[in-house]
Amino acid sequence: MRTRLLLLLPIAILAIGLIAHGYQSPSKSRAAEYFPPRDNWERRKPADVGMDHAKLDAAVEFMKSHETAAPARDFSDQEIIFGKLLGSIPTERAATNGVVVRHGYIVAEFGDTERPDPTYSVAKSMLSTAAGIALGRGLIPSLDDPVAHVIKDGGYDSPHNRAITWRNHLQQESEWEGEMWGKNANFLGVEEFGNGQMKPREIHDPGTYHGRKKVVLPEDIKGMKIRPAQSTIGQMVTMLGGTNVQASAPEARDVLERGVADAIFFPWGSMFLFGLDKVTKYHIDAPLYSTVFTYSMNKAKYDAMAPAQKKVIDDHCTTEWAVKLSSPWHDFEAAGRDKMKAAAGHEVYALTPDQLKAWKASVAPLQKAWAEAVKKAGGDPDALYKDFQATIAKYQAGF
Repeated sequence: MRTRLLLLLPIAILAIGLIAHGYQSPSKSRAAEYFPPRDNWERRKPADVGMDHAKLDAAVEFMKSHETAAPARDFSDQEIIFGKLLGSIPTERAATNGVVVRHGYIVAEFGDTERPDPTYSVAKSMLSTAAGIALGRGLIPSLDDPVAHVIKDGGYDSPHNRAITWRNHLQQESEWEGEMWGKNANFLGVEEFGNGQMKPREIHDPGTYHGRKKVVLPEDIKGMKIRPAQSTIGQMVTMLGGTNVQASAPEARDVLERGVADAIFFPWGSMFLFGLDKVTKYHIDAPLYSTVFTYSMNKAKYDAMAPAQKKVIDDHCTTEWAVKLSSPWHDFEAAGRDKMKAAAGHEVYALTPDQLKAWKASVAPLQKAWAEAVKKAGGDPDALYKDFQATIAKYQAGF
């Protein structure tokens, strides 16, 4: 499930890695490993832990002078952004505050750090840390094991959810189906999800790479932070040495603008729809991926329908209607390609045959993994892939 937290982070947590870059702790300091007790962390001067005092002060002053404009100080914008709240929130948030920790020691502190405040996506860091501990202790046998092997609370009983792995969850690509805290995972409805609501999804025109860095070969992905379009792209990014940055489409511009992500895989027309043309420069002119969307109905609801109602549903569950529904979206996305080519400050470039060949070769392990998964499920991957290729050729939809 794409977790969307209802509260935001006003406490500024400073990343100090560059300030301490290159510092190696003396062996004596590692002789007796220090682990801070709860609510009583020791303090050290920056120089004592290998940090530059002046640069640390500058970082703190920068944070103090750059308070966020969102959320509103009185939280009046929360239901507009996120929809119906699940519980109470403070009447007002604190000003920017933070604690800088190095090797377990507090080296700087500013603002009211004792103030209870919402924490938004800090939950991602907390959950990933807890998952790491669980993996280390053997509570999670393997990241690629289905969650259903361990969790027996009913949330992984459906055919789709049974296949979800721990890795899918940690990379926020599981598409978990169901409800949590009274909200459905489909993110439909402005009342429930505010500006974060989603619309029923269809098939969109193939998308591609868009970023601040020019990428022509798979190895160029190494070290980059990329917002993937779907789980297969996410696996590819990881395999090529990149880092996946998960964000919804409305959040994508923000993560690119703030440097949280360097690039994104996205369809052409929607680049303009979500303002992503303002934060990218380089665009590969090749259909690198596509995404399949479905309309799903609970079987019990379908079974409860009158025969005439079922006939309406059945008559429209056809390839013909899928084309009717998706064609306008396809045309919109495809038109974005020429629009990007005409836009000032953008470079839309084609891949050479050798470069395209390298991309195809780079994803061969993903196809192998898919084949193994199909075999485990009792299918014939070779027959399925052959049929898929024949269909692509029939409709001249290949590249």
